[in-house]
Amino acid sequence: MGVDKKTKFLIYCMEIYKHAKHLTGKQVLERFIQYNLFDYVLEFYEILHVHGVRYILQDIDEYIVESRSGSEERSSLAPGTRSLPLP
Repeated sequence: MGVDKKTKFLIYCMEIYKHAKHLTGKQVLERFIQYNLFDYVLEFYEILHVHGVRYILQDIDEYIVESRSGSEERSSLAPGTRSLPLP
């Protein structure tokens, strides 16, 4: 039995995040655990997987910022609902 498409996408997100942020695999794993990014990426797979690398990275960064601010409202953390500008 192979790896499902959501798991492959999650691994892809971790890899692009690792390279974009110049992190080790261990650091990415720690960050994804700390900010519950595994659940986030899987929950919003249908939205995220149709976008490019830049959008995905920006969305992960925005999610982390929102998580740090203590926002508990899941709807405010959904992809495309935040308004931080692109660099």
